[in-house]
Amino acid sequence: YAQGIANDLSSYKKTVSSQFEQTNNSITAAVTSSKEYTNNAISGIQIGGRNLMKLSGLVDVSNLENISVGRGNHKVSIDTANKYQDKYSSLKVVASGAGTSGANDAYWYTWDKNLEKKEFIFSFFGKASSNDIVLSLRNGGGSVSTHIVTLTLTTSWKRYVVKLNPQTNWNVIVFWLNKAGTVWIALPKAEFSTKATDWSPAPEDSENALTEYKKEVTSQFSVLEGEINSKVSSTEITTIK
Repeated sequence: YAQGIANDLSSYKKTVSSQFEQTNNSITAAVTSSKEYTNNAISGIQIGGRNLMKLSGLVDVSNLENISVGRGNHKVSIDTANKYQDKYSSLKVVASGAGTSGANDAYWYTWDKNLEKKEFIFSFFGKASSNDIVLSLRNGGGSVSTHIVTLTLTTSWKRYVVKLNPQTNWNVIVFWLNKAGTVWIALPKAEFSTKATDWSPAPEDSENALTEYKKEVTSQFSVLEGEINSKVSSTEITTIK
């Protein structure tokens, strides 16, 4: 009987060791991937080209309200079907009617909460549900109605680059459609620069992803620890019997 219990414990020990090894391998892979992501992000940043947009690659969008919000007759969602280059998900903006600044519009957050009043470059890849949809852009909170830039989008993906001149401290890019329709926006980039540079994620994006993964791993370890304690308790009861 004792030998049977010993065999059970030995077998379970092997199972637990295997699970720990798999978890450790997952952590190693995640850290390596995060390091590569961060290195790629840093290598892609040119002078004056640091991206200020929050989670612009739309890789992890579990909390959309922390990235983008639609107001009034404008609704936003993440579209994984209409991808730029069949690779990058897009922000889908659906308007049921003409938009207005400060009421019927949508906006995308930046990482910095209080950016300085300084001209910057904003670029993105976009397309629309029809060729006559005009997208208006501005920055800053409230219902600022000055320094608005307008772009006529087409039904094909195209890169757009504009200069925005904030009149207030800002932490959002605001946009709205001139009529009912849909617009898709991918890989936005806001940067203090004299010209637009290639898209690269904000350094904070990879830091945020690593933080979320650490939470997930911690949760998995808690579950595994609970399973081990439960098995040990069960074995102790069997031994007593």
